[in-house]
Amino acid sequence: MHSSKVRGQKTTQLLLIAGAALLLIYFAFTPLESKKAEAGTAGSMFGYAWSDTIGWVSFNCADPGTCATSNYRVDIDTNGNLSGYGWSENIGWISFNASDTSGCPQNPCQGKIPGNGRMTGWAKALATSGGWDGWISLSGSEKGVNWGVVQSGTTFAGYAWGSDVVGWLHFQYARTTSSNTCAVQVQWTCTGTDSNTITKTETTPQCETETTDITTCESPGFCSSGSSVCLYPEPRVNDVLRVEPSIVNEPRTIQVHWDVENVKTCSVTGTNGDGTDSNSTGVWNEVKKGIFTSGPSGKTSSVIDTRTTYTLSCVGHKPDTTVGPVTATVEIAPVFEER
Repeated sequence: MHSSKVRGQKTTQLLLIAGAALLLIYFAFTPLESKKAEAGTAGSMFGYAWSDTIGWVSFNCADPGTCATSNYRVDIDTNGNLSGYGWSENIGWISFNASDTSGCPQNPCQGKIPGNGRMTGWAKALATSGGWDGWISLSGSEKGVNWGVVQSGTTFAGYAWGSDVVGWLHFQYARTTSSNTCAVQVQWTCTGTDSNTITKTETTPQCETETTDITTCESPGFCSSGSSVCLYPEPRVNDVLRVEPSIVNEPRTIQVHWDVENVKTCSVTGTNGDGTDSNSTGVWNEVKKGIFTSGPSGKTSSVIDTRTTYTLSCVGHKPDTTVGPVTATVEIAPVFEER
């Protein structure tokens, strides 16, 4: 175990030397004093680091908008200690936690930003293969050339080194908020089997996210991203209220027809008591899943022996929407007598 660790340390050191050589030109033409940073700022890291070999590394789920399903971030406490996780689509989780970085190739192991803003320590890729040990060095010094990640206020610059797997990891696209604060925001999305459940995702000032299912919209209501309430289509009249026949020559029953969609409550009543409890026709007010219909054959009236007017009225699911009142009248044909 000891000899294996020594070989690993030597391999890492050789890779660091090779990587540092690639930056000699950069440091040769830029004074070292210009790379000094102001004291680092505590907070949660945001943004990304870039590697030519593995691509982007995300430091906070808030940037790709995945906190509801994959909640992660890298934090900097008031002592400058790093903790938490970054994410790479190509190599997976990258840990900055002390428990994962212990046993690093060279002390200090804990990732930290001291008062001068220049990172020290290591990060560790947790999923490794092909002999790579997963270590990413946050700073180093080879042949009198200093390299690494520096924080100035709420921004970052410089490089970390992750051997030939990660290569140089540029932090210029990363940033942090001061005092561990995030902008409070609320997002409304649609989830569930039919994407009709309204879900609220709230980001707290401490950069924590909390997801809550608010309600499931029932047909004809539907969910729409950005809306905190169920939305409804406008009522639609497929068959306006009508009576067949509209004129009768003798006492008889008729058929009453209607078909309305996207409504909450409806009723059809006649001046003769049809559509109410007072007649044998029963109550005509059944709405099923937003649909109010008499069916293809219509509703059968009681015996019509006098002029009768039917009235349809509906209230839509959408606020302040109605249908009607709409009326249809059955007339009694006049009787002519010969003199």
